[in-house]
Amino acid sequence: MIGDFITLITIGLMGLMIGGLVWKKLVLRAPFAMEWFGLVLPIGLGLAGLILGVSASLGSLQTGIVLVLLSTSIGLFHFRQYIQESFLKKSFVNLKTEIKSFPLVALLILILIAWLGLQSPVTDGDALCYHLEVAKRIAASGRVQFDPDLHETAYPLLVESLQAAVLKLRGPVATRAISFWFGLSLAFSASLLAQPLVGQRNSIYAALIILSSPIVNCGMISPLNDVPLASLCASAFAALVVLDQQNISIIRRSIISGLLCGLACGVKFPGIVWSAVIGMYLFALSFNNTYRFSRKSISNIKPVGVFVLVLLIVGGYWYARSALLTGNPVHPYFRHAFGGHGLDEVLEDARKSTLAHIWNILTAPVGLSLIPSHYDSFSHQIGPLFLALIPLGFLRRYHPLWYLYLVIGSLEISLCLTQRQSPRFYIAALVPWSASACVVFVDILERLNSSSPKITKNKAILLPLFAIVFLISSFNLARVRHGALMLAGLKSPSQWLIENEPTAQLSHWVDLNLPLDARLIGQDHRGFYWPRPFTMEKAHRRRTGLLKNQPSVEFIIQHFLDQGFSHLVMAEPDSLNAVEFDTDLSLYMQPWTESHQPIMDCTLHESDGYHRRYRIFDLKFAPKQTCIENKNIPILQEAHDLFVQPFTLRTFP
Repeated sequence: MIGDFITLITIGLMGLMIGGLVWKKLVLRAPFAMEWFGLVLPIGLGLAGLILGVSASLGSLQTGIVLVLLSTSIGLFHFRQYIQESFLKKSFVNLKTEIKSFPLVALLILILIAWLGLQSPVTDGDALCYHLEVAKRIAASGRVQFDPDLHETAYPLLVESLQAAVLKLRGPVATRAISFWFGLSLAFSASLLAQPLVGQRNSIYAALIILSSPIVNCGMISPLNDVPLASLCASAFAALVVLDQQNISIIRRSIISGLLCGLACGVKFPGIVWSAVIGMYLFALSFNNTYRFSRKSISNIKPVGVFVLVLLIVGGYWYARSALLTGNPVHPYFRHAFGGHGLDEVLEDARKSTLAHIWNILTAPVGLSLIPSHYDSFSHQIGPLFLALIPLGFLRRYHPLWYLYLVIGSLEISLCLTQRQSPRFYIAALVPWSASACVVFVDILERLNSSSPKITKNKAILLPLFAIVFLISSFNLARVRHGALMLAGLKSPSQWLIENEPTAQLSHWVDLNLPLDARLIGQDHRGFYWPRPFTMEKAHRRRTGLLKNQPSVEFIIQHFLDQGFSHLVMAEPDSLNAVEFDTDLSLYMQPWTESHQPIMDCTLHESDGYHRRYRIFDLKFAPKQTCIENKNIPILQEAHDLFVQPFTLRTFP
């Protein structure tokens, strides 16, 4: 775990130093205070991911790692005196002074609790089937490759390229640090937006409000790309507002915002939606820089042109790559609009009702706060504070920026809702909303202080603040308790992993019993811990239409063999409707699986509380049988330490 902590510090330092060099070139000064984390850090992390991704696309991830480390070293040398004076001396003195500040103490508590969550082995489903699976393939081969049965390999892969470098140098647990640093940047972006309205000291409340959102504090300890996407998007908007307050030219602001939006587009497709929102905002500013329209300045749209140009240069690489590989720049979506390959099924939405009319969109924040299961899950709710605070703001009259923040956030959410996107894709909208909620919160505290002389300002702050922190901490502690146990040495990480992640336990058996050239296809969606190439059968079926014509079992087996697969993995939960599980292959293959003996048959416990029966069949030599005897395999006494030692990588055939 010491190695993971060193990796955490290294990733943060890398982002600050690379971002600091770029910032100084564009703004012509060193960053101030919160700018380091709110604006500089996401620039540095985003550029590092872009360097790694482009290098891996050209065939050498190692070259990208060298370039990133070299850039970090140059940044350390350039800012060595500034770090010594501002960070090590002034910051330490300020910390001793500000440690009595209740908002700062609460912020440190939330950060500490999130840090505990970084200690757990990775069992996140999306990470194991998509993000870390793609990163593992990049790290194994040293290059970005497209797999038609894993359409995510055609996506923008900026964050996955960062994860690949961390996998190669350390391991999967350390990849959580990427989301952690982007999550901190998200919080400080909210504080930067709140500063012009409430001042620097009170702006900490904006960071507290957004970190108290379950969708954010869950995302910042998960090795996914949703929080990194939101951080880059939010920083693009914060740069426009903050630098405007400092009278930085709108052209320079447009360059920085375009850079951040371009990096966001390199993380995930919803970055395009946010870029459109920022582009509309810049277009409005081009009329008059005081947030008002003026016909005299209608031709002054140069900032918009600069923004779009930088956006295309920085973010266009991934879409050009996808277009070359698949004929569709946003593969596998919208293939009828863009041409090329794609999947109609990807656009189906089985989780949420269609948000087709304006009333559903207008009332969505209520549902996101109170009925999160309607949109995704409890962990993806935005929290109650926005719903509790923002409506109260309409009872007062605030600075025009307050209303601008509401409009920007609402526009982002509305655009995403019309596409039926998961709430994880528009976390960025919560940043300007956090700034607006912060203004209302501070206003309430000041009114309490002025109307009740017996209530001191500190007590007025302390009561609601620590009530919020207690509630959020209770939720967080339930999620990070495993990390705390491991940090305290009360639980072995390897034992916890094999008890809670069946594919990690099976990986040991597969490594010992299957040949190195084995290729697996199966019903489980989690491929990361398998030590042999693993393809999700449902993804392969979507691409090939294998079961559409109701083929015979013999045809299916021969198809798998012709495609190069050597083993079939059946992974049926008990019962079949216990989780989201596609039963089609089970029904088609039932006559064959019941009459052939698997080479491995075991029932393993899932962390969600149900059990899953795993059976591995050799497609070439599966013997016929009348009775299966080997119902279980013994619990592993010793497993690969996949999360403490550097991850073992193999080049897949």
